Amino acid sequence: MKGSILLSEEHGVNPSILVCPLCGADTGIALLGKQKGDKKAPKFMSDLKPCDKCKDMMKTHVVIVEAEQCDGGHRLLGGVWYLPLSVAEKMLAKEIVDRRAAFITTSTAEQLKLPRKGSNEDIN
Repeated sequence: MKGSILLSEEHGVNPSILVCPLCGADTGIALLGKQKGDKKAPKFMSDLKPCDKCKDMMKTHVVIVEAEQCDGGHRLLGGVWYLPLSVAEKMLAKEIVDRRAAFITTSTAEQLKLPRKGSNEDIN
């Protein structure tokens, strides 16, 4: 039946926690059902859209995310900074400012002298 979930014989509904692709905050639960080879669903999966906080911040800020590339995606490394547009326009390429988000490496975060007090920093 279209729209139904085929249950896994071993894992049942087979849930996975969805996380924001930018800051890693929980955004919901995906019910995956039976996977190829009846594998267990991953504990966490990247959501396709940012969380409400990141969406709201992207109206007036650029979200900078410390990450590394892996398996066709990004693995978040913990650093997340919210740069006001006025600051971002001085530091970043127009293309990044227009997109309102960018993944950067740890070395780029250090070159930009982004603060390391903790993640989720709002830079003024």
